[in-house]
Amino acid sequence: MFSHFQESRAPSRGQREKIRRAKAKLELSLAAAIKDNKKHFFKYISSKRRAKENLQPLVDGGGNTVTKDEEKAEVLNAFFSSVFNSRADCSLGTQPLELEDRDRDQNGAPIIQGEMVSDLLHH
Repeated sequence: MFSHFQESRAPSRGQREKIRRAKAKLELSLAAAIKDNKKHFFKYISSKRRAKENLQPLVDGGGNTVTKDEEKAEVLNAFFSSVFNSRADCSLGTQPLELEDRDRDQNGAPIIQGEMVSDLLHH
């Protein structure tokens, strides 16, 4: 049975290698011809970009919902700068109670608390 599995995997490995070589050849030819044909190069590059999804609304320190990108950046900046700049003393070997609670709703929105992140970073 294992040999049958290996036999069925062999063609797919060969096909993957052919695809890798063809992709490398295409990218090399696009890079070599960039001076003559910029449009094809940038079209290929733009096709490889992943679509950026919008960040969901955030809640700032005052409990207000933030929807604008600039405000979201400020909230995230304030949160992470406070986490990385605080010098709280942590004892090693302790686990926050939030991590020990296994009965919480797994499908709910994640709750990120600055103290918990700081504790985990210091461990």
